[in-house]
Amino acid sequence: MSNINSFRSLSIDTIDEINKLTEQAKSLIQIVLNDGNDLSSGFLSSQQVITGTLWTALDLVSQIDNHISTAK
Repeated sequence: MSNINSFRSLSIDTIDEINKLTEQAKSLIQIVLNDGNDLSSGFLSSQQVITGTLWTALDLVSQIDNHISTAK
């Protein structure tokens, strides 16, 4: 993770984008933490939804890291 000095050079637009991506990742993770309540299609389907959700959240975190890296 970047040090605190890297964050000082972030523009308002970049910070807004990071916040948006963070909220999206949180929402996706909340789907997985919902104990499958909305996943009524059976175990295999639920497992695929969880795996896809985690990959998408990981992509969002990678985008956040990229925004921070380019601000250096």
